Amino acid sequence: MSKYSKNPHRHPTGAGSCKPQWWDALIGVVPGVTDWQPQLVDSHPPFPLPAAGHEKFGIAPSRNDRLPEKGDLQRRPGTPPMACGSRTGRDGRLLFEPARVTPLHAWHVRRGAEFEDTGLWRRPWFFPKQGENLHQAVARECQASRRSVGIMDTSARGGIVIQGADARTLLNRTYTHTGLDVGKCCYGQLRKEDGSLIDDDVITCLGDNRFLITPHDDTEGVLQWLELWQRSECPELEVSLTDVTDHWATMTVSGPASRKVLEKVAEDVELSGKTFRPMDWRPATLAGVEAHIFRISFTGELSFDVKVRASYGLYVWEALMEAGDEFSITPCGTEAMQVLMA
Repeated sequence: MSKYSKNPHRHPTGAGSCKPQWWDALIGVVPGVTDWQPQLVDSHPPFPLPAAGHEKFGIAPSRNDRLPEKGDLQRRPGTPPMACGSRTGRDGRLLFEPARVTPLHAWHVRRGAEFEDTGLWRRPWFFPKQGENLHQAVARECQASRRSVGIMDTSARGGIVIQGADARTLLNRTYTHTGLDVGKCCYGQLRKEDGSLIDDDVITCLGDNRFLITPHDDTEGVLQWLELWQRSECPELEVSLTDVTDHWATMTVSGPASRKVLEKVAEDVELSGKTFRPMDWRPATLAGVEAHIFRISFTGELSFDVKVRASYGLYVWEALMEAGDEFSITPCGTEAMQVLMA
């Protein structure tokens, strides 16, 4: 490594910066370049490095020439300089980049949640009370889910609807699962031809030829893989794929008292363990809003996933918080979710 890649450099404007990634290559290609400093030293190369040479810069080979005699670098169209500081990433400062938030984001902000970035999503990481650090807050959230009831915003998991006469055929060709009856869910693994895992998802049978896939992590990647198979491997199948992530708000109510909380706001659905078995789903009405309730648990405790239309998400969330007040319902973030799942 060249010594120039180790020494800090300060931009003439006073802003702190560093040697550009192409500096070592420039030194190795252009004789005499060590005698002067390019004016845009904290930028990406305004030239294609594989074709770098004297003629690209108008620089004489003599090491004794000064910069005025050599001239400045000539930038090519389409390659404007970009400050290295712009690549520090989202952990350095807020950047101008797309960010997705769930329908419940405003509530989390008011509650003082700390956020983390998962892909393009801004998700609540944990909900600290005054004086709590990360570990204390996460321990409190996990204990609430184990001893009473916790509630999590899981809208970012997304959803893909597969429907059509050949929907089951496409699922059987891409997922490791056995067939589902209407009203049932199953855990399926999406795998490549060589057996490597792409994602592990929950598949729900909404109707005879209609299914909902809830990806674990990468909705876009799952959708792209299924579309690839649909178009290249199974073009004869009559099936359509729709990303419905933005259509729904999803809440996970987990803990020994989760059923009692839901029973206070649920209508026209029986939530008892005898009729609502694990991996079942039921249409229901929650606080006057049409909903889908899934008996799915990633925590090892009694747990329900609730889906409502995104525009009603905040209303239903607040209704569940009010119903769970007597059970000390506790909002949980992604960190507690990972601890409970592990």
